[in-house]
Amino acid sequence: MEDLWKLIDILEDDIKVTAKFMVENQRTGALERSYVRAMFASLEGILFVFRKEMISSSDFDKIFSKKERAFILERKYDKKDDVVKSEVMFPKLKESIKKNIKYYSQHRNIKGYQFTETKGWQDMLNSIKLRDALTHPKDINDLQLSNSKIEMVLRAKIWFKDEVMGQFI
Repeated sequence: MEDLWKLIDILEDDIKVTAKFMVENQRTGALERSYVRAMFASLEGILFVFRKEMISSSDFDKIFSKKERAFILERKYDKKDDVVKSEVMFPKLKESIKKNIKYYSQHRNIKGYQFTETKGWQDMLNSIKLRDALTHPKDINDLQLSNSKIEMVLRAKIWFKDEVMGQFI
């Protein structure tokens, strides 16, 4: 598990280095897009580490229902037969954040965990749309990032760090 957390450290360093260059007036569209991509790589990396920790737990089968295990394993779930299938299932990032954080709090036996749907969560949802447009651009405007969009991504990251991850410390 320790090696997986090193993965997060590297991804977080990518964010810091990109942000540093942007602050030093070396701001370019490429750096701005790299910043957004790095932020989401880190976020998805954290969710991956959470899932790996839950899966490797000796209590995995006891803590989670088959449907929950299917989600954590990113496998399809057959409701009718109540089985986890071998087919891969890729949840939307919004759903992945909400459910994996909820399941991780169960795994860590954190009482009173609350998923905070504050302004920061709305910033996260809007940032996901922005990231999706950057990843799959349909128009030149999809690649243009304003100061307000960069600030929104930063607020989403702060929300995740403070309001979500802060509950695990």
